[in-house]
Amino acid sequence: MKNKDLFRLGHIRNSIEKIEHIARMLHTQDNFETKWIEQDAIIRNLEIIGEAAINISDDLKQNFVERNKRTA
Repeated sequence: MKNKDLFRLGHIRNSIEKIEHIARMLHTQDNFETKWIEQDAIIRNLEIIGEAAINISDDLKQNFVERNKRTA
């Protein structure tokens, strides 16, 4: 695994933790729908996850696919 992959996986993990934290603070979907700052924060962290995932090396992606095929 390349250092850049570790860096990107760290970004993904941190963004997931932030989304979970915000979701716990909101408690309900109604709260989410009325609080635009929290909406923006969650959306931004989803963007970070997407960007990091796109840039993970092809080697790591292929390794992940191969491991999942063996366990399926």
